[in-house]
This record gives sequence, structure tokens and C-alpha cells, in this order.
Amino acid sequence: MKPLIRLFGGALLAWTTLCAAQQQGTQESPAPESLKGVQLKGKAPVNPQTLRVVLPRAQEATLSNGLRVALLEDHKLPTFSLQLLLTGGGLDDPANQHGLAMVTASLLREGTTQRTSRQIAEQLATLGGGFSAGASPSSGETSIGISGLSDNADKILAIAADVVRNPAFQAKLLLIAAALVNIVIAHAGPWRHIERWRGEAPGAAKATALTSLVLWLGAICAGRLIAYF
Repeated sequence: MKPLIRLFGGALLAWTTLCAAQQQGTQESPAPESLKGVQLKGKAPVNPQTLRVVLPRAQEATLSNGLRVALLEDHKLPTFSLQLLLTGGGLDDPANQHGLAMVTASLLREGTTQRTSRQIAEQLATLGGGFSAGASPSSGETSIGISGLSDNADKILAIAADVVRNPAFQAKLLLIAAALVNIVIAHAGPWRHIERWRGEAPGAAKATALTSLVLWLGAICAGRLIAYF
């Protein structure tokens, strides 16, 4: 009988302690703030001027050399951005020289008759300018991008004009053209009947493969060495 009374007394004591703790926690927790009168719209505050887009009116003109110019002025920042579009892109590549326009555009910064590739990069960086060029295989144009600080616009444009008008990558282009011609010869000659080789490539196939390796390595070296001459 005594063990039963002790068990009942312990359970009663535990229950009393638990109820007291819950009551104390309820009294200490702050009451939730009332949202009465608050209008929730679910939107962040936005300045109306931010949503107002005003585009400048373009000014168009044609220069004496036939170059068409479109100018959009915005003086909020002391920078300028220029895009030059040249007729001739990947769609104009010769049938046996796919990628010629893309390769030509990528080589423009390799050096000019007056500046090396390193000099072009250092001078543009000093002036806060940028130069990029590209031609897509599916486009009929070559795009050239020029940007920089407005105070240095004349100097940056002078460098860009030198890069566009006086490129000095003739040696690299000559090697690339020779490599492309070698590919055509290889596929039209010994590589055309590869199923007849019987385990070993003929001498003509080995010669075209070696020639291709030498020409492409030469093209890479020619492009890298421009910066040092």
C-alpha cells in the first residue's frame, strides 16, 4: 500500500510543478503587438523616378566617307561607349574558310604596325579604356566595341583607330590560311579513303598530318610573338 501512495504522491508533485512552470512562462511572454489599423500592401516602397525611363533621342548623320553615325547622349556618368559595325561576318566567309571573320576579329588586338599587343593593353588600361571585337558565324557583320572615360576619349579612339586600320597579323593569317588549305587537301586526297588503309596510314596522310601540326603551332607562335617585335 505504501509504495502505491508514494507513486501517486510523486506523480501529483510532478504535475503540480509542470502546471506552475507553464503558468509562469505564460505570464512572462510579452503580448503580441496589435496590427489594428495597419494596411499591408505587400509592396516595397519605390521611388516613382526610378520607374520613369526617359531614353535620349538619337542624332543621326552620315560622314563624308559614307560612315553612318547614330549618337545617344547621356551625361550622368563621365564615360562613353561606342559600337562600330563593319559589313562582313561569318555569313560572308569563303566556302572553304569557315570561321575566317571570327578569327580575324579575335586577332585585332594582337598588334599593329605602330603598337605591340602589350602596348595596346597597357595604354588602354592606363586611360581607363576597353576594346573588343567579334564576328559570329551566323552574322553578316563584325562588331567592335570601344569604351572608356570621357576625358580620355580622343586618346582611346586614336588607339582603337590604329587597331582597326593598321593590324599586323599578316603572318598569323597566312599560316592559318595555309593550314585550312592543307585540311582541304587532306580530306580530298589521302584521308578520303581512310577505310582502305589496312591498319597503317600511308605516307601522304602522315605528311598532311605533320604539315597541319606545324602550321597550327606556327600560327600560335606568330600570334604570341607579335607582342615582342
